[in-house]
Amino acid sequence: LILIFFILSFIGILNHEMWRDETQAWLLARDSSNLIDLYQNLKYEGHPGLWHLCLFFIAKFTDNPFSMQLFHILISTASVYTFVKLSPFNIVEKTLFTFSYFSLFEYNLISRNYNLGLFLVLFFCYLFTSQNRNYILTSLSLAFLANTNIYGLIICLCLGLTLIIDTVRLYKIGQYQLDNKRIRNLTIGLIILFLGIGLSIFQLFPAAVQNTT
Repeated sequence: LILIFFILSFIGILNHEMWRDETQAWLLARDSSNLIDLYQNLKYEGHPGLWHLCLFFIAKFTDNPFSMQLFHILISTASVYTFVKLSPFNIVEKTLFTFSYFSLFEYNLISRNYNLGLFLVLFFCYLFTSQNRNYILTSLSLAFLANTNIYGLIICLCLGLTLIIDTVRLYKIGQYQLDNKRIRNLTIGLIILFLGIGLSIFQLFPAAVQNTT
């Protein structure tokens, strides 16, 4: 499934003419001379800049936008890998997800920031259901999710609250014991989560428009 998905995706981007919003993100990243310049260029985009940051580093090696498309389908393939290899669903359900409209086209061939958010949601689900939950890595996945786009921020808030409530529940029923190491991990995880949310919100406020008249 994973290999077939990647092959079809690669054929797809070879025949996909980039849309304006795809090109917009690439040009903003390519034409930013440094990170401060990138931040200034993103003030009116309405989304946090994690996707643009990835493109910024890619554009330092090549100015060919095909590199963005290739990077994007690699993220898509990582999402499919996470779902196929780590989810509890049967082969039919995994196949339907892999070749669904959103997985194969909308969040794959169109290079935007949404697929990065999808991957982080799936990765969070895997970490959340792990027997030995790593709170630092789980919180880090949510912090990155909050900085993909405004929808990722909303989902991050919901999943972050779910993580906190579930941790309290496990503690009350005696399945989660607090020792110094776990308290430290929880504290670091919460700091990472709140910093990620705060950074995302900070980027969403547009710059004030100066009146030149």
